[in-house]
Amino acid sequence: DLAATRTAIQNALTTLASKATAGNEITFIYSGHGSSGNIISTDLYYISNSYFKTKFSVSASTKMFFSFDACQIGAMATSLNKTGRIIAVASNTTVYSYDGDATMKNGVFTYYQMKGFDSMGYIYVENDCSYACTQMKSWASSNGVTVAPSYRDSYTGSFNL
Repeated sequence: DLAATRTAIQNALTTLASKATAGNEITFIYSGHGSSGNIISTDLYYISNSYFKTKFSVSASTKMFFSFDACQIGAMATSLNKTGRIIAVASNTTVYSYDGDATMKNGVFTYYQMKGFDSMGYIYVENDCSYACTQMKSWASSNGVTVAPSYRDSYTGSFNL
């Protein structure tokens, strides 16, 4: 929403990173605009994948999940990859993500992630990410667009939320 300014997002990330200590589970989910590996705040500032990488580089949490539903956001999966993390992205570095129709009320990737958890009963992030990727690709095929959702799983075992 309009409260997602650069300052608000960066302050929230600072708070989240400070809580990424041993034993804590961390989740960050973003659904909005993106470009060239950056998320874009509502006041039109880029927050780069390198900012995220630096912010979470020394985190001691061994259980972290990041999800980005934005265009050209694939660099986040590379930048944030580290043991104990799962990073889901709705697009690679060149293609777009898409808003859903009025019934979806979200980006397509976010819609299917939420549906996986809420309606399909998935309790593990890996199953939910796989479902969201498969469903987004199916949606894209029937809408004549190209998508490249994916997730990087560097967490050992099944990641439950």
